[in-house]
Amino acid sequence: AVGVNLYEKSANEELLPKKFNITQPYLVYVGRVDSGKGCAMLIEYFIKCIEELKLNISLVMVGKINMPKTKHSLIIYTDFVDDETKAALMQQALALVIPSEFESLSLVLLESFACKTPVIANGKSAVLKKHINKSDGGWCFETYREFKDIVLTICKTPNENRIKASNGLNYIIKNYSWESVINKFMVAIEDIEASV
Repeated sequence: AVGVNLYEKSANEELLPKKFNITQPYLVYVGRVDSGKGCAMLIEYFIKCIEELKLNISLVMVGKINMPKTKHSLIIYTDFVDDETKAALMQQALALVIPSEFESLSLVLLESFACKTPVIANGKSAVLKKHINKSDGGWCFETYREFKDIVLTICKTPNENRIKASNGLNYIIKNYSWESVINKFMVAIEDIEASV
């Protein structure tokens, strides 16, 4: 079992736009910036999507960079950041994107829900898809068209974003807050004691 902390609004909130030159709403990726994690596909989909839909949003890539940077005015690389900055970047994002199809339990998905930020996940990962379906805290994509439709939804229907964000937070509180995890352990221990 794993527990995650619930995040209060970060003191970094005012500093982030200035520090990273973020000037408009953005999607965020958090993790190793690597082709093997689906980052090349994400960047390709993002650029194609904003050009086709004429959207003024950025993609913020948070994490150690293990691939050549794509030079584009709407792609921002932060490199490695501390936990508080990471949480603040997630809190202020339109959504977190997890492009990898090879994820097992994704801690960053749970952290994003705990930040009250919805998630766009690669539906080819059975574990990510299960979390998204159970929580209704985001969307899954398997093709470019699906990704594009999700981004359009996020930008044009902010109320749906808020609903997904609340769903994700409720899912964390019920299943992955430290209180809920400890309660599950206590119930398991009591069951074992009762059967001895």
